[in-house]
Amino acid sequence: MRARLRLLAAVTVALGAVAASPRAQNAQTTPASQTAPAAPTPQAPDSQQQPTFRTGVDVVTVDVGVVDSRGNPVEDLRAPDFGVKIDGQVRRVVSAELIKADVAAARRQAEDKSESFYTSNLTPDNGRHIVIAVDQINISHGALQPILAAASRFLDRLSPLDKVAFIAYPEPGPRVNFTNDKLKLRLAMQQLIGQTPRAPAGNMNIGVSEALAIYNRRDQIVMADVMARECRSLSTPEQSQCERQIATQAAEIARRIREDADSSVAGLRLLLRELATVEGHKSLVLLSEGLAVDDQNEIASIAALAGAARTSINVLVLDLRRGDITITATSPTDQADRRLQMMGLESLAVTSLGSLFYISGTGEPIFDRLSSEISAYYLLGVEERPSDREGERHRIDVEVHRRGVTIRSRQAFVLSSAQQAKKSTSPNDRLRDTLSSPFPVSGLPLRVTTFAHQAGGKVRLTIAAQVGQPGTAKGDYTLGYVLISDDNRIVGSSGGKVTLTPLGTSPNEPLVFDGSVVVDPGIYTLRLGAVDGEGRRGSVIREVSAWKMQGERLAFGDLVVGTATGGPLRPAVEPYVGDPLGAYLERAASPT
Repeated sequence: MRARLRLLAAVTVALGAVAASPRAQNAQTTPASQTAPAAPTPQAPDSQQQPTFRTGVDVVTVDVGVVDSRGNPVEDLRAPDFGVKIDGQVRRVVSAELIKADVAAARRQAEDKSESFYTSNLTPDNGRHIVIAVDQINISHGALQPILAAASRFLDRLSPLDKVAFIAYPEPGPRVNFTNDKLKLRLAMQQLIGQTPRAPAGNMNIGVSEALAIYNRRDQIVMADVMARECRSLSTPEQSQCERQIATQAAEIARRIREDADSSVAGLRLLLRELATVEGHKSLVLLSEGLAVDDQNEIASIAALAGAARTSINVLVLDLRRGDITITATSPTDQADRRLQMMGLESLAVTSLGSLFYISGTGEPIFDRLSSEISAYYLLGVEERPSDREGERHRIDVEVHRRGVTIRSRQAFVLSSAQQAKKSTSPNDRLRDTLSSPFPVSGLPLRVTTFAHQAGGKVRLTIAAQVGQPGTAKGDYTLGYVLISDDNRIVGSSGGKVTLTPLGTSPNEPLVFDGSVVVDPGIYTLRLGAVDGEGRRGSVIREVSAWKMQGERLAFGDLVVGTATGGPLRPAVEPYVGDPLGAYLERAASPT
């Protein structure tokens, strides 16, 4: 949480500074110069809106996984094989498209060595989006390493085009955004060891279920049972004092259980809201030892968030404390306590129609089955009605007219109104939220690249971006970026309202932005975001290498190619070659 707050604070400061003075810029930032406008074309829709497509009627899309008893996807279903109800009303299934991960084809594509020098949110890649999330507040110390070792081997079975994120919540904890860098994911997994056990709430052996019964329900029968066990050797005058100690300890245990559950639920909610900004279907693999939540409304709201984020939830339940010799006292209500801890996870899996697995040992067979289950799903096009756009949430029920299969489908969808979101927040607030998200946002097309050059003993990073679709007219945008070091420090930021114009005069030119920041040599993460006048927002997350040049016998900065117009060359996301042609290259050499 501290890292997220630092990021929010830096973005807020940058935006506030520019808002106070339109000409103000970060001391290390060079704003883009502008040229003539181009002809307008329509903008892309906001990614927060439920995806729709036209097949003669308006439809909403529903992600449905269908597996057999062994966890293998069923791949021969057609639209008539599905039955769909929305808010209890039968709807026609217009289409059923099988989306299948072809690992062999992905490996051939990954072997293509053609380079791309920019990072984009224009089109989704051909791989899947998979999130491995650890509810670290509900994982005991040392319990994770065997499981994460199996998760590491699970990565090897994925396509090279698959993007995987690893997140431990609630913050602070390791966090890796979507990447196909398996080494980076494994290093993050190695950092996580689980939660250090809290000191006992008191010197009496009171079970969690007993504590909740005494504190929440004032259950006098349970109180009498605990007193008979814990106070039996005491004299009559001491019995009253013992009863007060039991009540105090029960209240402390209940408070801890509620705090842990609230923190865990808040972390999961935040993760799902962030995933809602990522285009397409996502698979969430959730590792936890328990979630003591029995409020079905709370569980249903989490499932609804997963539906809005197009995220299937696969719950992996760890029960590794049984037989642990480091646990000196066994709860007198061990089975009831475990049942209490399981209620939330079981309800979440049932409500979201996801998978629920119990892990023993390393969990290797579970990850094998998961690898199969998430390899394919159906994208259903379901007939839409005007009432679907009324209200905040709608229940959707899916069935398959075939025996022996299991459905994995979200039970709620949200047709959110982008206009309401635009009116409720300012452009600066939307930019701040966009930049603070650990995932790229695809509502507004962006392409970003960087160039590194020497700046004394430091490195000058030049940032070049294309904003919107090619041919978009000149316009005002709220745009900003943050540059984050490998140790999670913000080393540069800028943000505010800018007027963007095309780089050239062709009617199909994109709008451009460029800026720069001076940093020490190292590895950084760049987050650049933009919000247009209609409230649509987009962001790109790019890893940046600012390599050391000073002191080297011979080093070269990045080559910038463009059109020489009498002034300095402006960097572009893709080389802009005109007449006359210009190029810029820096050479750095130390004295011999």
